[in-house]
Amino acid sequence: MKAKAPLCLIVMLAVCAAISSRKAAADPCGTVNSTSVASGGWGDAANWNPAVVPDNIGCTTYNVGVNNSLAIQFAYNAPFDYSGITVDSVSVSGVASLELTPGFTSLTAGQLNNAGKLVNNDGQVNLGRLTNGLGAYLWTGGFDSRIFATSVNNYGEIVTSDINGGGVGALSSFNNGPTGTIIDGGGIYAFPSGTFTNAGTVELVAQTTVCCDAGLFYGGTYIQTAGTTIDDDYMSTTALDLEGGVFTFGSSGLVHTGSLTLGPESVLGTTGTYSPGSMLTVAEYTSLAGTFGSIEGAPFPGGRWKAAYGADSLTLTAVPEPSGLLLVALALLAAAVCRFCRGSRTASACER
Repeated sequence: MKAKAPLCLIVMLAVCAAISSRKAAADPCGTVNSTSVASGGWGDAANWNPAVVPDNIGCTTYNVGVNNSLAIQFAYNAPFDYSGITVDSVSVSGVASLELTPGFTSLTAGQLNNAGKLVNNDGQVNLGRLTNGLGAYLWTGGFDSRIFATSVNNYGEIVTSDINGGGVGALSSFNNGPTGTIIDGGGIYAFPSGTFTNAGTVELVAQTTVCCDAGLFYGGTYIQTAGTTIDDDYMSTTALDLEGGVFTFGSSGLVHTGSLTLGPESVLGTTGTYSPGSMLTVAEYTSLAGTFGSIEGAPFPGGRWKAAYGADSLTLTAVPEPSGLLLVALALLAAAVCRFCRGSRTASACER
C-alpha cells in the first residue's frame, strides 16, 4: 500500500499539470492588444488579440495595449459580470482611444501610459503610476469617476469635470510638466502627504479645489475663476511654495494654506473691474515668507492694487495711481484758484 502513494501523487500532479496547461492555453498571460472594432466590451474576448479577456484572475502579468484608431469601450456586457478589472499595465497609443463607459466599476493597473485619448465616464481607476504623454488627452467626469494613482505625470491635457465630482488624484506626487495643461472642474489632489508641482498651466473653471500636502508652482501659470481656490485646509496641507510663476485669480481667494512662500519671480495677476476702495483677500495662511515680485491688472482705469501682507492674510485694495492722484490734486488746486480769482479784483485776469 505504501508503494502506491508516490504513484497516486504522480497521477494527481499529472492531472493538475494538464489542467494548468489547458488553462494557460485558453488564458495566456502576457501582452494583449485590442482589435480593430468600433466599440465593444472589455469582457468580450473577440475584442482582444490573443482572444482572451485580460484580467489578473489566476494571472498576474497582463499588459494591455490599445493600439487601434477606434475606441474600445470598457462597458458592462453580460454574461461577463465583473466587479472590476485588474491588470499589470495599460498602454493607449497615440492613434487610439480608450473609453470607460457607464456601467464599468473599476480598473486597477500598476501603470497606465496614455499617448492617445482616455475618457472616464464612470467608475474608479486605481493606478500605481499614470503618465499622460505629450499630445495626449485625458477626461474624467462621470458619476464618481475619479482617477487615483501613486504618482501622476502630465505632459498633455487633463480635463476634469464637476459633473458628479470627477477628478484626478495622486497619493505621492502630481507633476504637471512644462507642456502640461490642466483644466480643472472636478478637483486635482495630492494627498494624504503628496506634493503638487506645476511647470505648465492650471486653470480652475468651476467651484473646485487644487489641494495637496505641499504645493510647488514654480515657473508655471495658474488661472482661477470665481469660486475656485488652491485649498490646503482640505487635506491639512501645511506648505505652499509660489516662488515663481504667474497666478491669476478671480473674485474669490487664491490660496488657503499653512506656510506660504513667495518670491521675486512670482507674479500675481488679477481680472475684472472694481471700484476705488474695493478690497480682496488673496491668500490666508498661518505664516508667510517673501512677497509677490509684481502685481498685474488694473482694478479700474487709472487705478492699481495696493498689497497688504498681514500676519495671516494678503489683501489687495484698489487705489488710484500716484500720477492720477497728482492730476486730481492739480485739478482741484486750479479750481480753487479760479474760485478765489472770481471773488477778487483780479477776476477778469483769471477769466482771460
